Amino acid sequence: MYVRVHGMLKSIQGNKSLNVFSIRPVMDFNEIVHHFLECMYVHLYHTRLQGGSVTQPQVTNPTMSTPLKGYQTGTSNQFPGQFNDDGTKSISQMVLNYLNQPACLASEAGVHCNIISQHLKIPVDRIREALEFLANEGFVYSTTDDYCFKSTANA
Repeated sequence: MYVRVHGMLKSIQGNKSLNVFSIRPVMDFNEIVHHFLECMYVHLYHTRLQGGSVTQPQVTNPTMSTPLKGYQTGTSNQFPGQFNDDGTKSISQMVLNYLNQPACLASEAGVHCNIISQHLKIPVDRIREALEFLANEGFVYSTTDDYCFKSTANA
């Protein structure tokens, strides 16, 4: 069985540890193929970067439909639905932008979904849907309970 693990690798006094935020079963084998393609891309990017190449290759990620420059996990332009058809920002993008603010990143406990709803003036149920999507994609994780979330951008 394949699973998707979201976490943070830390090194403390030479000892490596993994802090896991979520483990979910992989239901679509395309995720496995995507993972291997991403690994090859990151390897290629880092070997070229260390080889003295200053320019970053621009590759279009087929599952995200946006061009990526370099390898930047957790940036706001790396998931589908960044903008709606009418050009306005999606709720997921607005929530991620809110959670990527310095005050939210500094909070160890994360931010409660009701607070996000109040600040963005969006119904709580829509905020929860956006947070579920962002958590499934690995951009946020729950902290103290199922209603407090933190961005993985600073992880």
